[in-house]
Amino acid sequence: MTRFFSATRHGIPLLALAMLGFAGWSVASKYQPRVVTSPPIAAPTSPYGDDVAGSGIIEPASEVIALATERGGVVTRIAVVAGDLVKAGQPLFSIDDRNYRATVAQDEATVASANCFGRRDRPEPDLAGCCHRTGTRQSRRRRG
Repeated sequence: MTRFFSATRHGIPLLALAMLGFAGWSVASKYQPRVVTSPPIAAPTSPYGDDVAGSGIIEPASEVIALATERGGVVTRIAVVAGDLVKAGQPLFSIDDRNYRATVAQDEATVASANCFGRRDRPEPDLAGCCHRTGTRQSRRRRG
């Protein structure tokens, strides 16, 4: 009975053992102990003799009030800070309203245009220069 070296029987376990040894050597050679340095700024200290610490949620004594707006947007200004006393109707914050102003201006222009084109039988419209007919008369006056 002769014994011989088999690649599958002996080679794969030897290769795995060699790879495990390489991994261990690689991790051990990269390890460098950290150097302890002093912080650039000293940690703040409490001016009081006794300290109290806790974790949790701080809630007002009366009730939690949820705020909601009819239209969402980006808050541009906050009018109050924590601890301020507020009165009913006092604005707390402002929301960016540029897109709403643009929509209103566009709708007003649409209404003005519709009113102008609905009044073509009148020689001079209420909105100066908005009608096609008025523009034509002005151009004729300039030419002649």
